[in-house]
Amino acid sequence: MNKSEFYLKWYSEHVNKELNAQGYPQQIFKGEDITTEAQWTEFLETELELDLIKRINPEAFEILEPSGTYVKPHESAREYPPFGEQLDTLYKDVDAGKFGTDAKTSDWYTAVKKVKDDTPKN
Repeated sequence: MNKSEFYLKWYSEHVNKELNAQGYPQQIFKGEDITTEAQWTEFLETELELDLIKRINPEAFEILEPSGTYVKPHESAREYPPFGEQLDTLYKDVDAGKFGTDAKTSDWYTAVKKVKDDTPKN
């Protein structure tokens, strides 16, 4: 399914916009109804790419990958301690002589490692 086919289906079935006489969703774009292929093509350039919309929207995934299994992306960002607190902890670790392999036992390293372990990247 290409981007145009997907968005025609998406707007008509999921956004509940009827198709107009020209076969495009009754959608205002740049102050006008979409009635020409040129307008539709320009409008599609503003819409999410298919690989992104199917990643973030389970309904879109179902349309684009009907036999696939949707996997919800991570919703939370990593939340590190404030920079000032990190620098203070790092200073104390360096002052305590935690270098080399001991650095991996430092308070700063273990705090940052916990954040990374608890919130893996996609």
